Amino acid sequence: MLKQEGVKFSPRPRDEIITPLIQKETRKVLEERDLWYQGDAWTEEAIRDLAKLQKSISFEQVVLAVQSFAPERVVQLMNVYALSVWDYDHRKDALEYAALFQQGEVLRRLLERYQGDPVFREWLPVYQLFLDHVVEKKSAPREIIQKARELIGIVQQPILKIRLELLELEECSKIGLVDRVLASEGLSKSHVADIDESFRKSVIISIMLLSKANALLFAQGEPEKAEGRYLAVTVNGATPDSMLVPCHHGLGLATLSKSTRGVVYQKDTCFEHFETAIFYAKRAGLTSYCEKLEKEYYPFARNIYGERIDVEGIALDEAAHQYIVRDEREKALHIINKLEKEKGCDAFLMFYKAKALKNKDLLRLALGQFEKENQAYMLPLVKRELATLNL
Repeated sequence: MLKQEGVKFSPRPRDEIITPLIQKETRKVLEERDLWYQGDAWTEEAIRDLAKLQKSISFEQVVLAVQSFAPERVVQLMNVYALSVWDYDHRKDALEYAALFQQGEVLRRLLERYQGDPVFREWLPVYQLFLDHVVEKKSAPREIIQKARELIGIVQQPILKIRLELLELEECSKIGLVDRVLASEGLSKSHVADIDESFRKSVIISIMLLSKANALLFAQGEPEKAEGRYLAVTVNGATPDSMLVPCHHGLGLATLSKSTRGVVYQKDTCFEHFETAIFYAKRAGLTSYCEKLEKEYYPFARNIYGERIDVEGIALDEAAHQYIVRDEREKALHIINKLEKEKGCDAFLMFYKAKALKNKDLLRLALGQFEKENQAYMLPLVKRELATLNL
């Protein structure tokens, strides 16, 4: 159900997806400790107690249980668990958990703790890279790509090579090198199949699917194929809130891109994905991303569907877009001309200007610009606008 004025939006509970993934043996342990469907019982003391059973319960099963029964405290409880484990498989999963959930202090403590242990000789430089350049944002994408490539040539363990390759692909996506992402899927799948089941493997699968989904949506404009991969990430219990944000954002855009086919129900589906992305962005503490979703990305979707929305507090580009929806084209052009002088004209601003002026030549230019900027999901929307002007 969509958010209404004054009503706090809550997405469909993930425990409907995650809880069935909890194994019978894990359930028995949780029931014995009164942790099964008992959110208040999930304390730091309880999670430390579970850490004593790490030979019986996998790291991933603990993540699934915490996500099911204490979803608001996943990071708090898993931080304690990650620092409490001693089994080697759990310790390796703990490194990946801290990197994936961007828990810098936990990752730093784990790296210090594992110094000098020959088992972690190859793991330490890899996760030091995550700490320095991904969690603490010390480097630009190209520097991270270079460092990841250097380490790929050094480490021998397949799982570390794959993890570094995926890091490289993530950074390639950020700077528009999507061909590299699209070319990687077959190779990555064959490598991942050989890895033992673990939290690390589940994480790798989610990252791989998300990278491919983004490439399909933004570079190739294939929303149906992208949608399937985004959905696969959302049902993976290892996927953190921070990764669910771009997934639901992507699902919203994929639904929007398909709206040119006139399927009625898609508007509500699209809006629900954006509201779900906002929910997880808030819960994950992604302040900047959340602000973009609320002020720019979600208003954009509502404008595309012709919704009348308040222009106060939204991005100026989308305020101009809303004035076009209202057929107040002079107001829209005033804002567009102002923005052009301040920051130049990207594909979106060109599209809005073309709509305001009902200018087919400018729409064709916008079409080419969207393609050049790897915003291929927009192409059907621009073509629909062109078709409208040709009537």
